Amino acid sequence: MGSRIEKQADHLIIQQRDREVTTKIREFFNQKQKVLEEKLVHKKWYQFWK
Repeated sequence: MGSRIEKQADHLIIQQRDREVTTKIREFFNQKQKVLEEKLVHKKWYQFWK
C-alpha cells in the first residue's frame, strides 16, 4: 500500500512540474508572439489594405 501512495505522489509531482514548465513555455511564447505581432501586424495589414 505504501508503494501505491508513493507512485501517486510521484505522479502528482510530475504533473505539477509539467504544469510549471508548460506555464513557463506558454509565457515565453506569448512574449515572442507579442514582439512578432508588434513588428509584423502593422506591415501585414498595410499590405492587405493597400
